Amino acid sequence: MIQTDAAINPGNSGGPLMDRCGRVIGINTLISEEAQNIGFAIPINVAKSVLRELREKGRVVRPWIGIQGRMVAPSLLTLLRAPLVPGFLIEVVEDGSPAERAGLRGGHLSVAVQGEEFLVGGDILTAVGGRPIKDDDNFRAATKSLKPGQQVRLTVFREGAAREVTLTVVERPRQPYDLSD
Repeated sequence: MIQTDAAINPGNSGGPLMDRCGRVIGINTLISEEAQNIGFAIPINVAKSVLRELREKGRVVRPWIGIQGRMVAPSLLTLLRAPLVPGFLIEVVEDGSPAERAGLRGGHLSVAVQGEEFLVGGDILTAVGGRPIKDDDNFRAATKSLKPGQQVRLTVFREGAAREVTLTVVERPRQPYDLSD
């Protein structure tokens, strides 16, 4: 998403977000309810790729490995005696997912660190396909670039050691909020 302070009024969603040279860089999507003059737009390259996929396949296909979590806070790494490298804390492994079939582990113990709850005891994902996971954007980019059917090597930190796990990516299952065919 692109964050902008350009005025986006109710009813303007779907309109173009332009740079100062008049080039379309995004599609206005929503405005922040909490802050004034903060809006968000879908980057135009994302919109173009979705449009291309809709034309070719009639739907958008998204990869899925079946994990939920968040980036590990440095204070939590110290508490867990984990290496001080960035990583994605796997808090939940979805039932029947590629992650479950590959043996990835989700958390099982709730811990509060500086007022924030974490579900710990599971794996910390440190690389996807050899690409280090440095932050949330990096994690999303690495996982979104995967293709259903692709085998990918994941590096995880578990019980004091780095391990390699290979899984096969599948298409994201349909969700109740998906548009019907």
